[in-house]
Amino acid sequence: MSEKRTHQRSAIELAASYGIPNEPDINREAKIRNISAGGFSFISQEKLKTGKEIQLAIDLEQGQPLSIPVRVVWCSKNEESNDYSIGVQIVESQGSDTEKFIEFYTKISASPACPPKADEAAGHALFYNVP
Repeated sequence: MSEKRTHQRSAIELAASYGIPNEPDINREAKIRNISAGGFSFISQEKLKTGKEIQLAIDLEQGQPLSIPVRVVWCSKNEESNDYSIGVQIVESQGSDTEKFIEFYTKISASPACPPKADEAAGHALFYNVP
């Protein structure tokens, strides 16, 4: 896989969920492993096709849920854990949730301390219902 990232990634552990428009199983759990100002990498039990657009829901801080539209750019199977690592790119760079996320990312990437773990950042699973 060639390196095409334009933003530095920061390791983090956040619980999240995602929804796929027009599919009946609307709540799928995910575990975010790293973030950047342009996208995420997360773990899921489900394989997603490159190009698929989904809504990723994250609870970053004290009950402020964010819903971020993203597009799958890569997906690879983790043979040892029998799940999938998925890389996504943020689709919309405008919007209050995306702007709040970028502000969060800027804050943690500038900090010399380790990024917060899911329980420290109130990153409990948040289920997003896609209309």
